[in-house]
Amino acid sequence: MEYKAINLRQKFGLFTEHWQPKVVAEMNDCQLKIVKLQVRDGAVHVSEGDMFVSRSVEHKPYAESEVKLLLIEPRGVLNTGHEDGQRTASNDVWI
Repeated sequence: MEYKAINLRQKFGLFTEHWQPKVVAEMNDCQLKIVKLQVRDGAVHVSEGDMFVSRSVEHKPYAESEVKLLLIEPRGVLNTGHEDGQRTASNDVWI
């Protein structure tokens, strides 16, 4: 087995669209996804290098400019939760 690091900076450079998570790895029943977001509402302030974890809470990210996130979600979860709408992305898109 060959071990190879995943370069997140390189992966983020492969796409430009916002609100379209891309899977970069899987572990057990979870997927690690990267996504670019821009402008919504929010109440938790995080800085570069910070992490925020919540469960069963609607997420409404906000950024004054583009932000890049790493998401850890159970396989099969839509980026919009149980809602289907304009920002709902295709699931299981690997990059």
